[in-house]
Amino acid sequence: MNNWDDVRIFLAVADAGSLSAAGRKLKMSQPTVGRRVEALEARFGATLFSRGPRGLTLTDSGEAVLEHARVMEREWFSAETAAEGQSTGLTGDITLSVGEGIGTEWLPRVLGEFHERYPDIITHVTVEARTANLVRREADIALRFGGPGEQATTLARRAARVGFGFYAATSYVERRGEPGTLDDLASHDTVWANFGTGVIWPPEIGGQPVAPGRITFHTNSPAAHMSAVVAGFGVGVLSHRWAANREDLTRLLPDTSAMALDLWLVTHRELRTSARLRALFDFLVEVLARDAAYLERGEA
Repeated sequence: MNNWDDVRIFLAVADAGSLSAAGRKLKMSQPTVGRRVEALEARFGATLFSRGPRGLTLTDSGEAVLEHARVMEREWFSAETAAEGQSTGLTGDITLSVGEGIGTEWLPRVLGEFHERYPDIITHVTVEARTANLVRREADIALRFGGPGEQATTLARRAARVGFGFYAATSYVERRGEPGTLDDLASHDTVWANFGTGVIWPPEIGGQPVAPGRITFHTNSPAAHMSAVVAGFGVGVLSHRWAANREDLTRLLPDTSAMALDLWLVTHRELRTSARLRALFDFLVEVLARDAAYLERGEA
């Protein structure tokens, strides 16, 4: 492989497991991707992919090539990032990776302020449960719960704390009543959620185990979790800032904090010298600090 196009086509097929999926990622037709792969195999004199009912898998020769291709990929992204870091203009595109909830409810409102300050900077918001790989330039900046991640070349800052409490639909409370203690939760229906940050239910509070009741709804989506609680399926652990926007929810055990998660702001170290990325990074630090009471306790 003597150019970056060869590397990115090979890696796209290896990652996607099919020519059609790789073509969609590369914005190339499936036949074109197939011809490029065949040309690579002819150049190496080896079969790089085996064809099976479940798609393409790497052969031993392909695995050997993959190791070197990953090194070339990292070097290319490092060169691209270094050049990007010298940008001084407050114009251009930024990709921001963020999870559902923060990314669908809070972030669009505050980014309106950013757009007013910097109208020539276009922000692409990618809402996803997985952790974007900043080294591979899947995003320029990320907002992450739980921790900064393990990518050594990133710069991370703990930017906010998001608080959670026990909530149920007002209609559910009217039917079933409110729990008076943590032990009473075991006798109530439970809306269960498991996101990228883990299970959204505390195993214990202050050393006291917190047992859920009968699970009536289980989801991996924050939006579906909220909707199920609002629909009256049972008790769920919701973030205060999201629940504060709903008049049809009742906070249960209001003196008890169910859990709290740290929200981290992460970017690539070399991107700190990019004016537009630094502008967004600093703006997010500013508004996260300003909205701290809202994010942690749901206060207006």
